[in-house]
Amino acid sequence: MPKGKKKKKCFEELVYSPGFSLFAYTSMISLLYLVGVVLLWREPYLLALVLAGLSALAIFIGSERARDLALYTWVAILGAGSEAICISFGIWTYSAPGIVAGIPFWLPLVWGMGAVFIKRSAVFACFLRKCME
Repeated sequence: MPKGKKKKKCFEELVYSPGFSLFAYTSMISLLYLVGVVLLWREPYLLALVLAGLSALAIFIGSERARDLALYTWVAILGAGSEAICISFGIWTYSAPGIVAGIPFWLPLVWGMGAVFIKRSAVFACFLRKCME
């Protein structure tokens, strides 16, 4: 198959693939996470509620819900734990309201969503690389 046709076919497969949709939706949810943190960091309970809802949506739209939930939970715990250790050694501090063990209590949600976003981005990048070969 000529190179131009192969790239066009690859692009069509890419755009209509479930992986692209999942990556696009997850990217939008991650952007909403960022907007939520920027706008609501002074309202920690409302922010936690918004982030929890976005997390549930992000995990629900995926086809590997159990794996994504396990990854989300594991990274949320490890990320928050590592931050708490660093804070206990005085490496940095947070001044946001809603501090528990030195970190904002909504921060583990951000760690978990970050892991899900990175995983889905990597899966999409692998598909894209394979498609472009």
